[in-house]
Amino acid sequence: MYEVWLFYAIMGMLSFSFAGVLDKLILTNFTEDSKAYVLCQVMVQQVFTIPILLLMAPEFVFPSTLIAIAAGAIQVLPAIYYLRALQLEDVSRVSALEYFYPIPVFFGTTLLLGETLALKDYVGSTFLLLGVFLASYRHENKICLKNFSPAVKPFVVYLIFAAIYYITIDGLLESVNEWHIYAWSSQGMMIAGFPLLVSRSVRKEFRDFFFQGPRAVSILIFEEGFQFLGIIFFLFACALGSAALVTSVGALQPITTLFLVLGLGLVKPRLRRDLEGKTDGNSVIHKSLSFLIIAAGIYFIC
Repeated sequence: MYEVWLFYAIMGMLSFSFAGVLDKLILTNFTEDSKAYVLCQVMVQQVFTIPILLLMAPEFVFPSTLIAIAAGAIQVLPAIYYLRALQLEDVSRVSALEYFYPIPVFFGTTLLLGETLALKDYVGSTFLLLGVFLASYRHENKICLKNFSPAVKPFVVYLIFAAIYYITIDGLLESVNEWHIYAWSSQGMMIAGFPLLVSRSVRKEFRDFFFQGPRAVSILIFEEGFQFLGIIFFLFACALGSAALVTSVGALQPITTLFLVLGLGLVKPRLRRDLEGKTDGNSVIHKSLSFLIIAAGIYFIC
């Protein structure tokens, strides 16, 4: 059983890595408004959700279905802030910042769901905190607050809602299955996303995105495909293990994202600059050190 949840967690982490790289690519080349892009994601997400609704026919289970819808709805706001962070920062550094949320998940599942944590879990949390701190600090000659990543500010909102989401999902898996949660939470995202269309600028950019040609739409479909796989693998991993452990394995994402971008850079150097910014020796060493500390945190936790 241990190997199964770990396999799902790793596959989910890899899927989210590919999705994050494609998100950065789209935001760099095809759209500027993070709210409009979230709407594009929600619409294309239905390509994967509707078949599940038709084939699995998930029943309406009170109150679990309503909670799943609400969990999806509250994901719209953090998704917007996550995308804003991607516009401000390198994709691997954003991935590192994202994986601060296992810490609030740890304490949330302990307080609300009765899960117990050992000393090694607290040690691992400390390493995660230190690794994220280093990842958020840009390599400069002097220590100064302005040297921290500008993506930190929008990530405060993201982290709060992400922790709430993962704790909620962990509790829901006790009453409904993974497909039920995915299908209904996806509908929650769509319901919460439509009010964004009130803005004329959002409507325009949302419409214009789908008229940019097949390349933009194709990349978005691939991005949502990886996002779909990431969510499904994550849900199956949480069903077999705790959310705290699964999210900790996901903290490997910044390492895999950096290697993925560097690999793509060997083929297209310009693409590497768009996705990762500075990739000189000092920058790579700095990022790698912070990622290794995050990996050490995962080792203690798992």
